[in-house]
Amino acid sequence: MSDLLAGRTRRRCPSAGALAALAVLAAALVGGCGGHSRALPTTTATSHVRQWGRIGSPESLGGVPTPFPHQVFHVTSMWLGHRGRLWINVYAGYPPYARHTWQLRETWTDSYSGDENPRYSGTFTPPRPARDIRITAVDWNTVHVVFAGGKGTFDLVTHAFRLS
Repeated sequence: MSDLLAGRTRRRCPSAGALAALAVLAAALVGGCGGHSRALPTTTATSHVRQWGRIGSPESLGGVPTPFPHQVFHVTSMWLGHRGRLWINVYAGYPPYARHTWQLRETWTDSYSGDENPRYSGTFTPPRPARDIRITAVDWNTVHVVFAGGKGTFDLVTHAFRLS
């Protein structure tokens, strides 16, 4: 109370749990529905701008809806991330009419304006068929994936796949 009377205020940083709840709320506000998958581990990376994220499926993350209906894109795993003022979300899955065309969908959204960045957002298909893609980790701009018969990476900025 004496701090308030003296004109000083204390600033509290939000906890990781509060930030995770905001990510779930933001994803819920986007709408849609997704597929199902087993739970995958949480991953974090740090730099001069704090980044954090959660990996899972819509169900394993508490029923988080995806920004596209399952009739358009069936989500099997996803990473919901936050870097500074940006929400960076990556969804692995396939269009239901082409079950063998596995893709990653990436969205970069400004948390202040709500605008999506079209330069980085989009749908990306691996250069060769890669069935059952699952996101296993995210390390700053690198998304690590596994798929039937191999593993690989996807660069969030250049949109390049490297599959082995």
